[in-house]
Amino acid sequence: MFRQELSTVNWDNLKSQNIEEYADNFINKIISLAEIYIPNKEILVRQSDLPWITTNIKRMIRKRKRLYRKAKLTNNNAHWVKFRNFRNDVISAIRTSKKEYHEGISNKLKSGQTMFERLVDYIKTFHQ
Repeated sequence: MFRQELSTVNWDNLKSQNIEEYADNFINKIISLAEIYIPNKEILVRQSDLPWITTNIKRMIRKRKRLYRKAKLTNNNAHWVKFRNFRNDVISAIRTSKKEYHEGISNKLKSGQTMFERLVDYIKTFHQ
């Protein structure tokens, strides 16, 4: 749809003797069509997110919440089993990610940096 609309635009109507006005007209036309045809999604980045909670884990947590709501709403035993199994998978993924994160920090601390540099790098991980 976006490409079709771009092909039907009369680009001559956007022309102007002033090059800046022509560029503004061109950019505004592209942006207005993009706002109509290209979906966008706002994402929320929180400073308080734990560094080992990855995008994939967040996705899994959202799915776990959906499965819980469905199981609670239907009170179907099969839905509860599916929820519990997925909950266990999420917990396992979080534990694995946390372990890998701490091992990475440990490896950084064991590298050839001076003790002060290692301490500063380690402290920085808590302020991100």
